[in-house]
This record gives sequence, C-alpha cells and structure tokens, in this order.
Amino acid sequence: MSIKRITGNSLYAVRRRHFKKQPLCVRCFDDGRITLAAELDHITPLWAGGTNEPDNYQSLCIEHHAAKTLYEQGKAGMTRPVRSWVRKARA
Repeated sequence: MSIKRITGNSLYAVRRRHFKKQPLCVRCFDDGRITLAAELDHITPLWAGGTNEPDNYQSLCIEHHAAKTLYEQGKAGMTRPVRSWVRKARA
C-alpha cells in the first residue's frame, strides 16, 4: 500500500519550505546549468515505497521531471503518461 500524496495547503507549505532551501533543479546543477526548479519530486515515488519525508524530495525543472516520470512509468509497466504530467506538458 502506498503512502497518501500531500495536497492542498499542506502541499503548498511543503513546496514553499523545500524551494526556499533548494530553488534550483538538481539535475541541471549537476550538469553545470542554473535552472529554477518547478517541480517538487519524490526521489523514490510513493507507489514504489517512497515517503513524504523531506529527505525523499528533490527540486527538478519541468524537463527533468518529465523525463524521470517517463522512466519510472516504464519501470512500473505503465503504458500511458501520468495525467498530471500530460497537463503540464500542454501548458
């Protein structure tokens, strides 16, 4: 059974605290680029046993988050994109 995803005002507060500490995409930074993060990502997805603890969060840009999501979907045997990713990709 996976852990429940944080939503609403609680999620807003978690995002605000996290991005204050880590405002840049960690993957871009590792590649020597400076890119503001737009996504609060679970390093280990909730469906794979991850938690909502701060040490399981990382800041990602939209592009790196989309790539990670597609990779994780393949590992999980999913055949279609996660709805939240599709919505952000169209924006």
